[in-house]
Amino acid sequence: MAAKRAKRFAVVVELNQAELDQIAQQLAEQEQRLLQERAKYQQLEDYKNDYFASINAVASTNIQALQRQRSFVERMDVACRQQQGLIDELQTQRQSVVELWQQQQQKVEKLQELLQQYQQQEQREADIAEQKMIDDLVTQRRGSNSL
Repeated sequence: MAAKRAKRFAVVVELNQAELDQIAQQLAEQEQRLLQERAKYQQLEDYKNDYFASINAVASTNIQALQRQRSFVERMDVACRQQQGLIDELQTQRQSVVELWQQQQQKVEKLQELLQQYQQQEQREADIAEQKMIDDLVTQRRGSNSL
């Protein structure tokens, strides 16, 4: 019965390890998405800065041109804020996944420790049974030698 318990419990450990691996995969995907979105944000900022540099280099006195430039800069600012908002949201989601991963990691470690205890207990029980069998054989030999 005890041997069966450890074997059954090993399945529980494997299932929890698989869940941990799945969470780790999800975390890796979120890390990749966060890197991509940060790169997009940096591209927007670089483009905005380049645009500023180009309009500062050319002094335009045309009111319509200045209004178009101002409108474009405002749209770029909105795009940058939206991108930063997306990055903030992704960081929050990532943190939640990190916490979930940490909890699952601790759970798997505890389950592995418990499995090891079960296996050690089974080994002790097997050692005791083996010793009892040896003692019984020795007792039988002594009994048959005295006859």
